[in-house]
Amino acid sequence: MIETAIVFTLNTIGFLVLGIKYAIFLALLAALLNLIPYVGILVANVFCMLVTLVSADDPKTVVWVGAILAAVQIIDNNFLMPLIVGNKVRINALVTIIGVVIGGLLCGIPGMFLAIPTVAVMKVIFDKVPELNPWGILLGDAAPGDEPPKENAVTKKARLAISKVKGKPKAVKV
Repeated sequence: MIETAIVFTLNTIGFLVLGIKYAIFLALLAALLNLIPYVGILVANVFCMLVTLVSADDPKTVVWVGAILAAVQIIDNNFLMPLIVGNKVRINALVTIIGVVIGGLLCGIPGMFLAIPTVAVMKVIFDKVPELNPWGILLGDAAPGDEPPKENAVTKKARLAISKVKGKPKAVKV
């Protein structure tokens, strides 16, 4: 949502500066289509340029619309996405590589492109569902100094059950 809002704002500013018709609608459409990896921005670019071509007085405006969308996309992919998503979803580098390989084996090149967003969505789901937290930890990339995950009801019950079974720890002579 944060990233989409920023992309929408940047698109809106660019389109309003150009003075094109339907600037807010086109900016919102481009920001929402930007959520679809790789294909979405291409569709948004073509649609925005076609609408501008039909509604603008100057044909040069169409080129400027494409340039604004390209510039916002570069900013989004190189700065916004790593900062926002990287801070919110931490994915292990090995899991990323394995995900890309598996995506390539299953779906070819499109699978490779969609593997990282898929792994990120899986990690978010695993982190939110208490029974799947171990999988989220496995996919995650804990930085030094990070706090361990908070204990939820399931892990607390498991820890208490294990401590009851084990009883008090016995001293081991070495």
